[in-house]
Amino acid sequence: ADWFEKMFSLLADARRSENETVSVAIKQAQDQLAALQKKLDRLMDLFLEGAVSRDEFNEYKEKWVPQKQDMKTRIVSFQNQRNPPLDTLEEFLSTAKGAGAVARTENLADIRIFHQKIGSKVQIMPRRIVQVEYGKLWHILAERSPTATWLEVFEALRAEVGLCPI
Repeated sequence: ADWFEKMFSLLADARRSENETVSVAIKQAQDQLAALQKKLDRLMDLFLEGAVSRDEFNEYKEKWVPQKQDMKTRIVSFQNQRNPPLDTLEEFLSTAKGAGAVARTENLADIRIFHQKIGSKVQIMPRRIVQVEYGKLWHILAERSPTATWLEVFEALRAEVGLCPI
């Protein structure tokens, strides 16, 4: 497999791990929400049976209803949670995978458009590129050692976007 295939495989592993962690957090929050709902249901039963006064009922209800709402909010937050560094790295690798064709072209207009798309600044004089200032992450690919392994490059990219090493 080529470098990108290996990197995408590691990203998929990271995404799976992240999803498992989020799933556990959601399950815990749902269990806590169910326990709070059970308390509220039991409180209502006790109030209707006359076993607790209105003041006691209101005291516990005022305590547990906000906790219940906080737990619902937490669950929604977990469900909508994304990992921006992981998203950034996935987007970068997708774009970088297609960069080979642009790198091999002699069409300077295509090269200029590509560099604008990726956030690099390229200075082109008639028939040649004079200078390139690479945008975020691209400098890692541009400046890598010819002997660098795909994993070394991947770890450099991960560090740059703020992901923990594997």
